[in-house]
Amino acid sequence: MLVLHTLAAGSDLPKDVTEPLNLLLGWIMWLICLAAVARLFWIAGQMGHVQDHPASDPPDTPLGVVIGLIVASSASGIAGALLSF
Repeated sequence: MLVLHTLAAGSDLPKDVTEPLNLLLGWIMWLICLAAVARLFWIAGQMGHVQDHPASDPPDTPLGVVIGLIVASSASGIAGALLSF
């Protein structure tokens, strides 16, 4: 209710609303980055395995990881835009 009243008044959101949201988005972003780096290491391991065993399946491409990082990095901007309406 406080958020709707503040948005209707046209002023900025109070710190007791924005600080927990920023903290949550920060933790989510760190976890996503950790998962992405782990996935890149996994893909690198697959590439090394294929190098030693040419008959095995080809490795995944890191394109999905990069696209996921781009979407994750824009999440805070998207959340800020949604809160400012």
